[in-house]
Amino acid sequence: MILSLLLAACTAADPVDVQVTDPQADTGAPLDTDTPDDTNTPDDTDGPDDTGDPDAGPCDRWFPVTHQGARWSYAFREEVSARGHWTDTASGPGADQGRSTWVVTRAAQEDGFPDYTQTYHYTCDEAGVALLSEHYDASTGYTSSSVYSPPLLVIPAALAPGDRVVSSASLHYVDSGGAPSDFGVSTEIEVVGAGQLTTPAGTYEAMQLSVDGLETWFVEGLGLVQTPATWLVGVEGL
Repeated sequence: MILSLLLAACTAADPVDVQVTDPQADTGAPLDTDTPDDTNTPDDTDGPDDTGDPDAGPCDRWFPVTHQGARWSYAFREEVSARGHWTDTASGPGADQGRSTWVVTRAAQEDGFPDYTQTYHYTCDEAGVALLSEHYDASTGYTSSSVYSPPLLVIPAALAPGDRVVSSASLHYVDSGGAPSDFGVSTEIEVVGAGQLTTPAGTYEAMQLSVDGLETWFVEGLGLVQTPATWLVGVEGL
């Protein structure tokens, strides 16, 4: 479930052979100077800021949604037959469903699918970053909206090896082609360990998670860097 929240739907691929190291290893910094640093993360959740420590606030430690103007570019990994790319941009504070939110906007191009944009509204508290709603607009004119009640946890504020978090919500879904529908959704996040990971964007010390059984990698102060079929190819504004 969480992969569809953070990245475009993708085809499964063979995992890269990555060595998981000491679970207590530091996971917060890239290993080279060509990759984004983590010195510009806001130290509170009151609004966008460009000073502070990523450890200071739950909204920016593992998925820095409050960095207005931050941009993450992703693509399918080389071993995956599908082709496509998309860019997520932190658009700043917003509001949806009567709540204050942090907005991330995706622009995507994927082979075999119409170009689309998707707008995500996130909330944040001491538990971490959670998804309140997402709104999809395809170039064909098709639209859809999903609202999660309560907001569905996307990434916990604290990650320690062995941690396991299950988040559940009621989903209200409506699209331009049919009647609304309501059903329950859940996601399970388990922290596997820490390890070194290389993507086109750089080499990092990252935290490995199992999200609904799928391997994902996050870097502290940066965010999501790899899934079974996709990886980070560039980042700006962090």
